[in-house]
Amino acid sequence: MMDVLSFAAQWFRRIVFLIALVLPAATVQAQYDRVWTFGTKGGLSFAAGNPQQAQNMADMRGNSASICDHNGNLLFYTDGNYVWNRQHNLMVGGVNLTVGPGLPVKLPDPGNGWIADATAIAMKPGDPGKYYIFSERREPIDPNIGSTLYYPSDLYYSIVDMSENNGLGAVIEKGTFVDSNVQKLTLVAGNDCNIWLVTHQGLGNAYKSYNITADGVSAPVVSATGGTTTDVELAGTLTVSHNRTRLVLTNIGVSAQLSDFDPATGIVSNTVTLPVGTTGPTPPSYPAGPVDMWQGAAFSPDDSKLYLCGLSGYLAQIDLTLSPLMGLLLGQTYNGTAVTGLVRSSVTLQSGLKTGPDGKIYFHYEKTLDNGTIYPTVTGNDNQLGVIQQPNVAGAGCNVSLTPVLNMSPAPYINSLSYFPNEIGILRVADTVARKYTLCLKDSVRLAATDTAGYSYAWQQGGDKASVWATHPGAYVVRYYTYGPCVYHIDSFVVARAGFDFSLGPDTTLCHTPPYTLGAVVPGASYRWQDGVSTSNYTARKDGLYVLEVTRNGCTLTDSVQLRFLALDQDLGADIQLCYDMPVAVSLNAKVTPGAAILWSTGSTQAGIRVTDTGTYWVRVSESVCTASDTMRVSFDPLCYCHFEMPNAFSPNGDGLNDMFRPVVSTECPVQSYKLSIYNRWGQRVFYSAKAEQGWDGTIEGQTAEVGTYMYEVQFLGGTQKRQHTRKGDLVLVR
Repeated sequence: MMDVLSFAAQWFRRIVFLIALVLPAATVQAQYDRVWTFGTKGGLSFAAGNPQQAQNMADMRGNSASICDHNGNLLFYTDGNYVWNRQHNLMVGGVNLTVGPGLPVKLPDPGNGWIADATAIAMKPGDPGKYYIFSERREPIDPNIGSTLYYPSDLYYSIVDMSENNGLGAVIEKGTFVDSNVQKLTLVAGNDCNIWLVTHQGLGNAYKSYNITADGVSAPVVSATGGTTTDVELAGTLTVSHNRTRLVLTNIGVSAQLSDFDPATGIVSNTVTLPVGTTGPTPPSYPAGPVDMWQGAAFSPDDSKLYLCGLSGYLAQIDLTLSPLMGLLLGQTYNGTAVTGLVRSSVTLQSGLKTGPDGKIYFHYEKTLDNGTIYPTVTGNDNQLGVIQQPNVAGAGCNVSLTPVLNMSPAPYINSLSYFPNEIGILRVADTVARKYTLCLKDSVRLAATDTAGYSYAWQQGGDKASVWATHPGAYVVRYYTYGPCVYHIDSFVVARAGFDFSLGPDTTLCHTPPYTLGAVVPGASYRWQDGVSTSNYTARKDGLYVLEVTRNGCTLTDSVQLRFLALDQDLGADIQLCYDMPVAVSLNAKVTPGAAILWSTGSTQAGIRVTDTGTYWVRVSESVCTASDTMRVSFDPLCYCHFEMPNAFSPNGDGLNDMFRPVVSTECPVQSYKLSIYNRWGQRVFYSAKAEQGWDGTIEGQTAEVGTYMYEVQFLGGTQKRQHTRKGDLVLVR
C-alpha cells in the first residue's frame, strides 16, 4: 500500500510541476538553435535564414553549447567551465563551473578543449527562465607527462537564472556533482514533460540516462550495451535522432554504433556497429589503417539517413530504412557503385556534423586535398563551411556542396578539431501574442486560456482556473501545461478601459423649481435616455429617475441619477412701516412643504406668527439638503406725514437772508404734486411753481415787485403716506 501511495504522490508532483518537453520536430528546436558558438572565437547565426559568421569570446574547440530564446535571440553560451552572456561578457558567477566541494579551481586547459560533447544546456523543467549547464571535468593522471592520460570524467551541473542581472542572467548554482566515469553528453526529450541527459561510460560499455524533472536530476538508468570505450577517447559524439528513438555514438575505439532509445524509460538497447567500409586510401598524415575512425554524426531531418565524418577525412551516409543497414562513402567506389561529391582532405571532417535550423546539415573543411586527380580542387581560404543540401535524399542526391557557404578565416575561425555546439534540451513553450480586450467601466471581462483542457493553471494576478474575470485594466498572464504532446503555455492578455467615461452625478435634491439640464459629452458616441431621446442633453422637468446610455466603439456605459425638485423659497413680503398713530398688528406666514422644519426668529416653529411690535423678523425653512429663509422689518415711519411751516414775510434784497419765499419742509420728507401760487392784492397770480425746491424771489416778470402784502396758496402730497397738504395766507414783501 505504501508503494502505491508513494507512486501516486510522485505522479501527482509530476503532473503539477513538470514542464513541457522538447518535441522531436526540428521546427520546435529551430528557434532555440539559431546561434552556434564553437571553435576559436567562431560561430554562426541563422537569424537571417542563411548562416552568417558570428563571434564568441572563447577557445571552445570540441566542447561548446549555446542557446537562444524562443524568438531566436542568443541567451548565453559556454565551454562547460565558463559562461558568456549575449553581450559576450562573462556572466555573473559564470567562472569555474566544475569546482565541486574540496576540489581545486579548474584553470583553462587547452587539452581539455579536445573533449567532444562535454557540455550541454537544458531548460530547467518547472522553472521557466532557468537552465541547467551540464559539464564534464577531467583531471590528468600526471599533468607533467602529456594531455592524453586522464582520469575518467566527472559530471557536474550549474544553474543559470535569466531573470538576474537585468535579463543578462547569472549563475546561481554551480559545481553540483552528479556522477563519475562519464564521457559525451546529449539531451533527449522524455514522454512525461521531462528531459533525459544521456552519457556513455568513460570506461565500459554502459549508457547512463539521467531523468531531469521539476524535482531535479535523478540517479541514472544504466544500459549495458554495445562496445567498450576506453578513457582516452576524447573525440567523437553522442547524438539523438529527431524522433527520439535512436542514438549514435562515435568514438575512435569503438567506431560508430547505433542504438535504440526509449524516451519513456531512458533505456538504451539493441546496439549495432554501423556497416561502413573498413578499407580504402589513407591520408598521408595518418598511419595505415581503417577508415572508420568516426567522429561526427548527424541524422537527416526525417531520420531516414545517418551521416558520419571521420578522422581520415571521409563522409559517409547510412540508409536507416534498409535491412540490413547499408552504408556508403560519399565520393568513393563502394559496393561497385561510383558516388560523386567526395569530401576528403588530409585534415577534413575531423569535427562534427550538425543539422541547422533550415534542415540542412553543415560541416567545415580545409582546402588542401591529398589527391587532386581523384578529388576536386577547393579554392579559397582554410576553414570553409560546407553543407549537405538535401540530407533526406539517398546517395549523391543529398547534394554535398563544397562551394563555400561561408569563409570562416581569418579569425574568428574554426580550429580543425572543433565541434559544432552540442544539442540542447528545450522545453516546448507556446507563447501566445497578447490578446486585447476592452473593459467597459462598471463591467468585467472574462479572460480564458488558449487551451482550457490543460492543468496547473497559474494566473499572475492569482487564480488556478482556466479563466478569470478581469475587473481592472492591465496586463494579465496565465501559465499552464497540456499533454499530447506536453507543452508549457504562456498566454498573455491586455485589458484596457473603453477609452471614455461619463457621469450624471450623484442622486440629487435640487433646491429650486424645474427645469434642470442633464447631459454628457463623449465625442463620437451615441446617446439614449430613458424615454428614447437621443440627444446628449436632457431637460428634467419633474422628480424622477433619469437614465442615459452612451455607446462608442461597441462599448455601452450606463449611468442614472435620481432627481427631486424641492423649492423652499420664502417671501415674507416687503418691510412694513407704520405711522405712530397706527397699531402694530402684522401676520407673517412661511411657505412650507410637508416634512419641512420651520424656525422663526421668535423661536416659533409654526407655519405663521402674529407680530405686535416693531422689529426685524426672519423665518428659516429646511428639508433634506435645502434651506431657505427670508427677513422682514416692522417699524414706525418718522416721515409718515410731512410737517411744514410757511413764513409770513421775506426780504428779497440779495443779502442772503430770507431772499426766497417757499414752504419750509424737512429735507427727508418726500414731497409730490407740489404747487405754489402768489397773488397780488388785486387777485392776480404773479408767481407759480411746481417744484418744491423753487420759491418766489420777489420779482414779477423780471421786474422788482412792490413792497407790500401778497397772498399765497400751497398744495402738495407729503410723507410716506402721501397726505394732502393745503395752506393759504398773507405774506409781506419788505426790502
